[in-house]
Amino acid sequence: MREAFEKVKAIIDGWDPVDLLTCCHCPSDEYDDISIELAQMLTFDTDVETLKNDIYNIFVRDFDAGTFDKSPQECETIARKIIENLHGSEYMKENIVEKLIADFPNLKNEIESNLNDFPEIYLHLIFGDIFNPYLLSLLDNPQKNRSKLIKASELLEYMSKMDNSIQEVVVTTVLERLSDNSEKLVLFSRFVGDRTRQLMNDYMKFILL
Repeated sequence: MREAFEKVKAIIDGWDPVDLLTCCHCPSDEYDDISIELAQMLTFDTDVETLKNDIYNIFVRDFDAGTFDKSPQECETIARKIIENLHGSEYMKENIVEKLIADFPNLKNEIESNLNDFPEIYLHLIFGDIFNPYLLSLLDNPQKNRSKLIKASELLEYMSKMDNSIQEVVVTTVLERLSDNSEKLVLFSRFVGDRTRQLMNDYMKFILL
């Protein structure tokens, strides 16, 4: 908890969204209550979208509109900084692999074999060589495999709310591969969450330019 607080505090103080430290020269602990509250909210599964909303709502609650005028998009940038600083990219990769194995234990041996072959986690390889073929096979019979497709879409939605390096796996490795089969892309689009759908739509607009 102490480490989390210190990392959150450093980012919130550096942001100084209501200019308490830079302009008003208030004491250095001015944002500490907020930093403590945010640190206590952070869990293993906290994603950028959730933390963004927490940051925005806390500052709106504690300061009037004339004092706090930052947008949700600016809060999202701070949320990404906190999560990346607190967990690091390797932590996020490990978390994703653990969730992938938990959701699809039948892929465990293949994934562990991949992990043993490389000194670090390469999500593009794991999703490209293992997850994608499995996802495509599930889409051969979407009605029968509905529950598994929902799990797959939930995992991709979780990844779609992370930093750009993780979103890139979703777009360039999973969605790009699905786009080779328009019928299966349409089938899977019925399962995806809002953030994944946004990434999917952005990708389709890009390739149609």
